[in-house]
Amino acid sequence: MKIIFVTQPWDGIGLGSSIGIVTCNLIKQFKQTKDIYIFCKGGTVPEEYHSFTLKYIYVSLFTDNILQKFSLFLRKSGIISSKKKPIYISSINYFFYALKAAIFIRFNNINIVHIHNYSQFVSVIRFFNPKTKIILHMHCEWLSLNKSKTIKKRIKDTDIVFGCSKYISDKIAENYPEFKYKINTLYNGFDSAKFKYVRKETEDTKVNLLYLGRVSPEKGLHILVQAFNKISKSFDNVFLSIAGSIKSMPKAYFIDISNDDNILDLNKYYKSNYHEHLLSLTDKEVKKKICFCGFQDSYSMLKKSDVLILPSIWNEPFGMPVIEAMAAGKIVIASKSGGITELISENLNGFLFEKNDTNELFNRMEYVIQNINRLDNIRQNAEKFAYDNFTWEIITSKLEKIYNTVSGEI
Repeated sequence: MKIIFVTQPWDGIGLGSSIGIVTCNLIKQFKQTKDIYIFCKGGTVPEEYHSFTLKYIYVSLFTDNILQKFSLFLRKSGIISSKKKPIYISSINYFFYALKAAIFIRFNNINIVHIHNYSQFVSVIRFFNPKTKIILHMHCEWLSLNKSKTIKKRIKDTDIVFGCSKYISDKIAENYPEFKYKINTLYNGFDSAKFKYVRKETEDTKVNLLYLGRVSPEKGLHILVQAFNKISKSFDNVFLSIAGSIKSMPKAYFIDISNDDNILDLNKYYKSNYHEHLLSLTDKEVKKKICFCGFQDSYSMLKKSDVLILPSIWNEPFGMPVIEAMAAGKIVIASKSGGITELISENLNGFLFEKNDTNELFNRMEYVIQNINRLDNIRQNAEKFAYDNFTWEIITSKLEKIYNTVSGEI
């Protein structure tokens, strides 16, 4: 069986993004049993993910980047409506990337095409490969934010549509009930060998709080920093690490297509540098207790931490840092955001707060810090929940059965 993963054009391949992590771990599980191709713009993965059955196809985005800049210009000038025809479903968005993939698939007799997020790739690939099985794997709300004949046609042309959480897959099924039979949930996972109860490296009296993810307005870091300002006045031994690339998500992919007031309000953070804004929220003494660490491996950061906080304002499709922290036996505080509510049960295996609510986040943080040595039951429940449901072995076992079913190898 030949399988090709068509990655998000902007991601490439590697461990620098959640979808990169998903792809790498699926590769790791399948590398000895299937011929795997990775279609991407570039990037590298650790040696453990390589095998003689794995082949990379690197492609240039030069033409697509020019086309995308022109498309964005038309949207900003009002010639094309961002609401009626959002860029994420535009047929010309990374069209040449999809075309190159379609031609490669045709001439290499690929059995299964596994596409991440970009539904417009389905039409191009299906045109050149009418008999190839196509899986569209959604890690965001793009299919449900814009109900249209275009999306309907693309779903029709797929064999399976995955959502990375029930939140994502249920919303797709709600918009396109006629295709409910082909819409399924394939959760993200974690490396069971790597995260097995990652204990803190030092046994001191410090309480180390951690955020993992990109430094971007929709992640709600301004809420976290404001709550941390208040916490710092009550606790001298509490520190915050913010680990992630300082890179705001383009407005066109979420603000310009949203009707949510909380999301629309984030527009103000695009008028200046978001990172600098976060720094401006703190005084000199508090700044000493916050570390902007840049992109870091989640494993190494969790080793140094006691509590993970994910204050997202948008609806998180899944929340990979949450399940990794739970697997590592850490306390998790997260907003009631999208797929996160499928992972955390309040006061059972973690703590939740209302999105965009600084005071409620402060209250959760205060409770956890005050009781940090009395929450072993929460940690144990979180760890058990993660290992019972979300190891890559569990996830890929389900995926392999689906691959075999759609390819007829059952």
